[in-house]
Amino acid sequence: MPPEDTDPRCPDCDGPVSATAPYCLHCGADLESEGTGQRRGGNSNRNRAPSERAVQTTSSETGDAEAAANDHLFDPDGLLDNSLTVLVGIVGGALVGALAFLLFGLVVQSWVSILPGGLAWTGGTAYLATRDSIGEAVKYGCYAVALLLVLFPVVSFSPATKGGNFAGRVLLFLVAELLFGVFALGLAGVGHVAGKR
Repeated sequence: MPPEDTDPRCPDCDGPVSATAPYCLHCGADLESEGTGQRRGGNSNRNRAPSERAVQTTSSETGDAEAAANDHLFDPDGLLDNSLTVLVGIVGGALVGALAFLLFGLVVQSWVSILPGGLAWTGGTAYLATRDSIGEAVKYGCYAVALLLVLFPVVSFSPATKGGNFAGRVLLFLVAELLFGVFALGLAGVGHVAGKR
């Protein structure tokens, strides 16, 4: 068995790589041929003189290593992404809980609104903090806040809006729904874009 098969190396930086790795962890080089799914190059760097390998490694490390590090900075399994996902989950859950408490407080006008607000806070935090990536946590957090914003005009039918007739309340509801809907649509768009990353 040739030594290349037992000790696979990156053809660009000569760093050790897994036999099934799609890219080099050291320099970020793509190890698969375009469209074929087969590994490209062998151990071409191994056949070079040590001084040539050092020159190539230095030149590839300056650009490729930085690009690879930036590309994998928010890797879904990385510590940074997991930490930020938990942080977004905590902040997003608190925001959802506060909005739910405010909405139910205005509609019911009772201390009972603490219950749905608390449930929204703890449930939202638990759900968002356990997402696979920060993009997914931001996406669902934006969707939850957008949903609550769309529900806010219901307050126009609650005892919080004293006076006025039914037609006035319907008009207030429609105007508020339009205004809150624009913000909710923008927020949902942000969530959609964040989920694509």
